[in-house]
Amino acid sequence: MTEKVTTEYVTVTRNDEVYECFPDMTRLPSGDLMVIYRESESHEGYEYCNLVVRRSQDEGVTWSERQAIVEGPRAKEGREYVKYNCPRICALSDGRVAAICDENVFDVPREPERRRDIVIWWSEDDGRSWSEPVRTGIRPWLPDKIRELSDGTLLLGGQVVRDDTGLLTWHCCRSEDGGQSWSEPITIADDGQFHHCEGSIIELPGGELVCYMRENSHQGYPGYKCISRDTGLTWEGPYRTLMAGCERPVGGMLESGKVLVTYRSNMRGAACGKQNQFAYLETVESALEPERSKQQGRILMLDHDNNSRPDTGYSGWAQLRDGRVLCVYYIKREAPMAFIRGRFFSEEDF
Repeated sequence: MTEKVTTEYVTVTRNDEVYECFPDMTRLPSGDLMVIYRESESHEGYEYCNLVVRRSQDEGVTWSERQAIVEGPRAKEGREYVKYNCPRICALSDGRVAAICDENVFDVPREPERRRDIVIWWSEDDGRSWSEPVRTGIRPWLPDKIRELSDGTLLLGGQVVRDDTGLLTWHCCRSEDGGQSWSEPITIADDGQFHHCEGSIIELPGGELVCYMRENSHQGYPGYKCISRDTGLTWEGPYRTLMAGCERPVGGMLESGKVLVTYRSNMRGAACGKQNQFAYLETVESALEPERSKQQGRILMLDHDNNSRPDTGYSGWAQLRDGRVLCVYYIKREAPMAFIRGRFFSEEDF
């Protein structure tokens, strides 16, 4: 067993001249950890966007130099501009690693987008080299990471704005051939009342799927969830959860058999906003419970952004060999630009 490290926080990367944001994390086939994130000039990323990975060979204590998957040119008037939004990363059971991101194409920066696609870069050597970008043609955007089910099916979630209501709705596409082709979007959450987006699908031990989602009305509503009992072909819900102000949830199963979700809590109050990173722990029974009053979970604050213009959240996490969890997220705190930070914690901390 790996010796327990007593450090509570770790800086994955900090460059005060670059806005480092929107991280995700996976454990590679080799056992190393890998983080992917975006470099840009700001949260909006209208000047340039790079997609970068870093590797840890010691359970998140130290991190390698940056390795760029994409280094985008600076935006110029009169030239097509490609903006990369939110990258995700995952390792599949066949040894491949998939880095994905939603790609937005503009004629010039800040004009209405002309094309949107979800792009995949594949690695077959443990994230050391990457393929040319593969455009999936998937219409939903701001994706979940690719989720591999126990039967080998791949699910890739994303959001769509309905033309008639203007509401955000959450969908997923299926692949039965290892990500070579994808189905038409399957609706997960579209209730005509709320903005459902930034979903995270997990498979429970019994084969059920739960999709935790952000509600984007900016009113501090709780996160919602939907449940599937047929590998994502149909969905029940949405149902309210105990995660108040939940934004960008990232869910998964722990070795203990409990469900962990990390998320940003944004209550939109005068003293709140994009300040607080949380973790939520619940049982499988609670995850499958539609009624909020019958759900049982515990919440842990991971970090607080005390910057005068706070901006934090958008996390990824992995369970370590000693049973603890490392959650990575972006934050500003005392820095002039956002950077990537990590927090080590365990179930006992709840």
